[in-house]
Amino acid sequence: MKICLMANAWSIHTKRWSRFFLDKGHEVHIISKGGFNGDPVDGVELHIVDKITDKPGIISEIRNLKHLTSQVKRLIREVHPDIINAHYISVYGVVAASTGFHPYVATVWGSDVLQDIKKSPQVRISVKRALAKADRITLAADHLEAHLINNLGVPPPQIVKIPWGVDLSIFHQGYVDEVERMRSKLDIDPSSKVVLSNRSHHPIYNIENIVRSIPLVLDSFKDVKFVLLQGAGENEYTAKIRDQIKSMGIEANVRIVTEMLSPRDMAIADNMADAFISIPSSDQFGLTILEAMACGPVPIVSNLPGYGQYLVDGKNALFVDQTDPRDVADGVVNALSDEQMKKDFFERNLPIVTEKENWEKNATRMESLFLDLIS
Repeated sequence: MKICLMANAWSIHTKRWSRFFLDKGHEVHIISKGGFNGDPVDGVELHIVDKITDKPGIISEIRNLKHLTSQVKRLIREVHPDIINAHYISVYGVVAASTGFHPYVATVWGSDVLQDIKKSPQVRISVKRALAKADRITLAADHLEAHLINNLGVPPPQIVKIPWGVDLSIFHQGYVDEVERMRSKLDIDPSSKVVLSNRSHHPIYNIENIVRSIPLVLDSFKDVKFVLLQGAGENEYTAKIRDQIKSMGIEANVRIVTEMLSPRDMAIADNMADAFISIPSSDQFGLTILEAMACGPVPIVSNLPGYGQYLVDGKNALFVDQTDPRDVADGVVNALSDEQMKKDFFERNLPIVTEKENWEKNATRMESLFLDLIS
């Protein structure tokens, strides 16, 4: 099978899908608006497309869509894919739909259909059109299915729920020596509590509210260290976070990690943490949340409806108001004050990940979907 993924090549999720399909013996092409930004995926053919203008406005959007569509149509003629899978509907799904190619599978990420459609009527129309033209639409979270049906007019038979899942061969408890080395590298004392912010540095993840909560946490735990992972985030946003940390005088308690972590290093960071914070304004069900759930830190998350798919406040996670630093701080203090909570939450979370979010099993379902559509 010759698979064409339309997605950001630098995304760890795009790389993971690519490697899975390659390992299954398929030919994989990626069409992206940028390069790998780090380690490439050996064996994948990367095709970079670009916009014609960065000017805002409807006319510019129309020109960009036509320009991107023209480039993708040319690549389709050259590559002759068996199937196209577009990740993130408001960007790649819109372009994929404009090419008229079939079979075309649209993979929803969350913000593409929850937040982006609020930007303008034109974006909403484009997203609805991209969904309507898809042969199948895959998503990972229950609440997104109702949203697509009720708010974007998607027929239920077009929707296939395929959770992305966690690679349990990597994300598990352990890594004792590796955790010690990571603590040393980050200059974190072995006795210090660690709180991990494991979402990329984008405004939607409310990193600034995590930072605002830190002085409130320090009133109870003087030696706690907050580790903020930039991930594939924005350098400008990280710079603002650094300025905020400096202005608040809390540099000694914060570590910012700018390099992209490998999945294994991410698992080590999860094992190092006593708690992790993921407080976006909207979300599908972040894979980083599930990965951390498999490793043991206490989940501190936004009070979002979609998280109710697996999490219950006070039972296996702590829900907080992502707009209120005081509430975030209370969640952190609660998590760090109760060692038994951490053990109890992990015992409840591991079976969820193992039984419902197994990467190998779920990725194989995506492969079967592709083969069925081609046949």
